[in-house]
Amino acid sequence: MIQIRPFKAYLPNKEYVNEIICPPYDVIDINEAKEIVKKKGQKNFIRVIRSEVDFTEDINPYNPAVYTKAKENLSFFIRNQYFLQDDSPNFYLYELIWQNRSQIGIVGLNHIDDYIQNKIKKHELTRPDKEEDRFRHIDITGFHCEPVFLMFSSQKYFFLQEFLENLIKNLDLEYDVVDDQNIRHKIYKLKDQQLIKTIQDSFRSIDSLYIADGHHRTAATVKIGLQRKKEDQNYHIERPYYWFLSVIFPSEHLRILPYNRVVKDLNFLTKEEFLARIHEKFILTEGKENPIQLHKIKMYIDREWYTLTLKKNFYRDHIIQNLDVSYLQDYILDPLLGIKDPRTSDRIFFVGGIKGDEELEKLVQEGKGQIAFSLYPTPVDTVIEVANQNQVMPPKSTWFEPKLKSGFFLNQFEF
Repeated sequence: MIQIRPFKAYLPNKEYVNEIICPPYDVIDINEAKEIVKKKGQKNFIRVIRSEVDFTEDINPYNPAVYTKAKENLSFFIRNQYFLQDDSPNFYLYELIWQNRSQIGIVGLNHIDDYIQNKIKKHELTRPDKEEDRFRHIDITGFHCEPVFLMFSSQKYFFLQEFLENLIKNLDLEYDVVDDQNIRHKIYKLKDQQLIKTIQDSFRSIDSLYIADGHHRTAATVKIGLQRKKEDQNYHIERPYYWFLSVIFPSEHLRILPYNRVVKDLNFLTKEEFLARIHEKFILTEGKENPIQLHKIKMYIDREWYTLTLKKNFYRDHIIQNLDVSYLQDYILDPLLGIKDPRTSDRIFFVGGIKGDEELEKLVQEGKGQIAFSLYPTPVDTVIEVANQNQVMPPKSTWFEPKLKSGFFLNQFEF
């Protein structure tokens, strides 16, 4: 049984919505963040979720002043009516349309007990520094500024997918925005009390949700809720700090792109030595195969593309070990390039598949890396299966696209 409830959202003033909305905090670096503010202006929500943009370049993004500034900026935005709070608790539908494909999610609040009891399942480990960053941001602002991206199994609960697809036809459109990536964002408000009850009843029949994106936000919110509960002598299950903001999509609507890798050096190997070692487990052919297939990896080195096809006698049966990101890690990154832990190594960085192979070429040609790998995307059903088995994937195994825009929904949990 999954608990979900409506909430009194802070929504962007329609007059300013194009200036306000922005990418999520964790898919852009500080230079990209500053460029967005420069282009969109001082109303842009980057100034709340990445408030280090208001400081000089030498500021540590984890400096306490950064989180204080986030709270100040958010308060300023609300006082000046860049955001307006609804006068009653509602659900909302969030539709994203990209490349002629639509995904429809329900926006509401989930209970952290469902996460603690493993009804909201994860497929990734969190990094302590990233979790602490979101903890401090949420704790100090008193707001959930960005929703967690959740999904349910379409195969198991197709009735709910159909319900959302039919429901959206009968709701009034609140926002209709096309962003800089030509992704259309449509927001609908659902305030009919009978429909709200129907949605809540429908989710009570669901046994599991899955985190698609937002593992650090979820973990941070749970940590805050447990801390508040410990301090609250009058705790009860409906306390606002015990709920968190989410958008829940049917899995069949979602699309995963590869999460590619760039490595800064060849770990003291020459190109010839490295390619010779590759031959031990992969069939190496010149040129890149498009589209890439399962158990094949595209590799870019010295301005040339290669396709690596895993030899069948090196296939593995375990669900995690059989992921292409695992084969890359276990057969190349660790033994050949010396990347033992990609979560902590400073010799590797990750590039979302939305940027394409051209970005990998650019990074290598600019000398930011010596070698790049482009992967077959992890299937959505595999993410669900991994989570159901209480397993965790290697870091950066999934890149869900399109991304939810930040600035459409805010939830105040502390008053």
